[in-house]
Amino acid sequence: MSSARREVLRIGDRIRFAGAAHTVVGLSGNLVRLSDGHGRASVVQLPHLLADASFEPAAGQGSSVLAGAGLLGTVSSTARRPRSQPRF
Repeated sequence: MSSARREVLRIGDRIRFAGAAHTVVGLSGNLVRLSDGHGRASVVQLPHLLADASFEPAAGQGSSVLAGAGLLGTVSSTARRPRSQPRF
């Protein structure tokens, strides 16, 4: 297992995307809610955001991008096995 630190995208992070600065104001499933400097809100799918060449953390921002599906490799094989009965 690599000792490299995994970066995350969190509420409050400032990013650059589609030529403008945005603040992450919400995360739900694979949706990221953004607010620009004028208070305009937008919602973008996380895979689209991560794949966009214009996406980057804002200057001086400590966090970066989500590790995404790469994190699945860190899940134990027991946890990945389907359960025989649903949990409620």
